Amino acid sequence: MEFDLNLLAEHERTIWDLVAVIFLLVIPNVIVLYTWKCRTILPLVNPKRSYELTSSRAVREFTTSARDIIYSAVNQFGSKPFRVISDFGEVIILRPQQGDEIRNDKRLSFTGQLETMFQANLPGFEPYKMAASSEESLQTLVRSKITRNLAELVTPLSNECSVVLEELLPDSQEWNEVNLKDIIVKIITRMSSRIFVGESLCRDQEWLDLVVKYGFASAHAAEQLRVLPRIIRPLMARVLPSCIELQAQVDQAEKYVARVLAEREGSSPGVQYMDAIAGFKEIAQNKPYPAGASQLMLSIVAIMTTADLWY
Repeated sequence: MEFDLNLLAEHERTIWDLVAVIFLLVIPNVIVLYTWKCRTILPLVNPKRSYELTSSRAVREFTTSARDIIYSAVNQFGSKPFRVISDFGEVIILRPQQGDEIRNDKRLSFTGQLETMFQANLPGFEPYKMAASSEESLQTLVRSKITRNLAELVTPLSNECSVVLEELLPDSQEWNEVNLKDIIVKIITRMSSRIFVGESLCRDQEWLDLVVKYGFASAHAAEQLRVLPRIIRPLMARVLPSCIELQAQVDQAEKYVARVLAEREGSSPGVQYMDAIAGFKEIAQNKPYPAGASQLMLSIVAIMTTADLWY
């Protein structure tokens, strides 16, 4: 029997063409279906509607009604995890009881989520970039500087507390109404600033106003950016008034701390300062670092977390 080699070669090419088509068309679909199956194991509580091309509506609804959406899902699904479209992407909500199961999972990152939530890589959000940094300057500061000096800080903090209470809640025989929330924030700002920036700057009202304003303004600006498509956020961070204000506040903080550092350089040798300004400087070991942003970062953590315990 005679074989037509050209026909055999053509047949072989046809087979390989078919294999290529299967690989290019079928395999990706299998991967997509597998991924889709994994993602849909957990229910999505606020999905896009069939006619919607983007998740914009779901994101907007989450920003205004997150508590209601999550509570409704918890009541519906009980202890089971579920997914939700939020203003920082699609996330999985777990019950508190599952915290121990995931706390050491290296696939999960609190600091990585912090970067996403607060746009840490964009101008004006440098304090959040420091908080989310893999470097351990913050941990080192708390462990070896602040915690170690707690005994020495008790008396200065007690004195500062007396001063600020006398200023904000002076003795009076008359009944006076006060906004308790504002009073609490001011007390916490003053007390934490005593540890972070020292006695002189902690009593500078402009500095105190700056750190409080930055905390609330940065949360608002980050929320504005999160509802926008990710690709245009870097551009919008340079034109949105709220983001421009943040950049100015960070610059102002750098100037304040630079002034304190300059004053200390000119002070008598041998004077020791037990505050975060001195701690960060020592940890930096003469390397450049964002001194103002580091102080804003500490103030955000202190004010936002501690104030919530009071009301």
